[in-house]
Amino acid sequence: MKILYLSYFSPPHWHASANRSWRFAQNLARAGCEIQLVREQVPLRHMKREKQACWQHDTLITNQVVASWNIEWLWRREQDMCWGWVIPSLLQCCRQIITNRPDVIMVSCPPFSSAMVGYYLSRWFDLPLVLDFRDGWSRASYFSEGSISRWEKCALRQANKLVVTSQSDWIAYQRLAGKDKVVWIPHSYDFTLDHASEKHASFTLGYCGTWDSFRRSAKGILSQLAKVSFPVRFINIGHYQPGFSRLVDDYGLTESVVMTGPVDKEQVRGALSQCDALFIQNGPPDRGKKDTHLAAKAIDYVASGRPILAELPEGETLSFLRRYAGQLYEVSTGEPAAYQQQLHAMYQQWQQHPQQVYRSSDEFYQAFDARVLASRLYRILDEARA
Repeated sequence: MKILYLSYFSPPHWHASANRSWRFAQNLARAGCEIQLVREQVPLRHMKREKQACWQHDTLITNQVVASWNIEWLWRREQDMCWGWVIPSLLQCCRQIITNRPDVIMVSCPPFSSAMVGYYLSRWFDLPLVLDFRDGWSRASYFSEGSISRWEKCALRQANKLVVTSQSDWIAYQRLAGKDKVVWIPHSYDFTLDHASEKHASFTLGYCGTWDSFRRSAKGILSQLAKVSFPVRFINIGHYQPGFSRLVDDYGLTESVVMTGPVDKEQVRGALSQCDALFIQNGPPDRGKKDTHLAAKAIDYVASGRPILAELPEGETLSFLRRYAGQLYEVSTGEPAAYQQQLHAMYQQWQQHPQQVYRSSDEFYQAFDARVLASRLYRILDEARA
């Protein structure tokens, strides 16, 4: 099967969306598919150290780079659309289809402009289209029903299949696109940590992500860490944020908080290996929903096997952790005394088993292994081309 795979975010981008495209492309190639991958030339804000050989060992993957036009200022009201990608990628893909016609077009979103590229290619060349809406803000599901644009409705109608990454998105899109069209394929994990954490004197709690004020605040966890009676260290893995740094200063935690800044996957693995437990937080549900989408970091957390401190509302992420996390400690900023009790319970558990070897359940690995998810995607693509 020949697949034209449009993925604006692909290696050497370094976030969850790029990892998803990379895993899918590699495992589809291993299944015998010929992948014609078209990605955006990496802008500096998303770039990591370039690894030229990251695709070269996959001979069935053709990796083509398209530079976007710098015309974002024309659409200032539209967020994360990346309109400058549309015409250059359309031209590149038209040439590719004429030279080597694929069996199916697959598009990773966001940005939603990629869906529009897939829409036009599917119409012009009469090719089946599969959209992978791999984030909650891939446009239509992020807004309440009735608010989606004419372009979004066109893309949903044109798609043969729509892949989403959470159960809440699956339900929302069934109402928009029909039950038979929508398929749930979650994210996989990026790595596993099957060894014990490094030996150290302080109980170490890790957080992987950015405090970007998008429904998240570090005030709850930092205010609680400032009150504990045991030695504690908090490793924050992600971009520096002035607001977070100010909170660290306000609570007198400058000696206890380590801020790594943006790091690559190997460095993330090294930082997580120092952690005795991991912290996760999420804000209120997305607009128009009763639930939140499944956070990709929760899957990586469970794969690490570490105990997890969860400051989460009821929703899909918390339900996932309750099912798959080995040790889960649920807390709420509205119950500070219970919050302290859970922190002390985690510390006591660590003291009793300082060199515990962590591993997730076989049930988790069977459900979220990248090869299993790619085989599910292969069946969806095969059905679409049929």
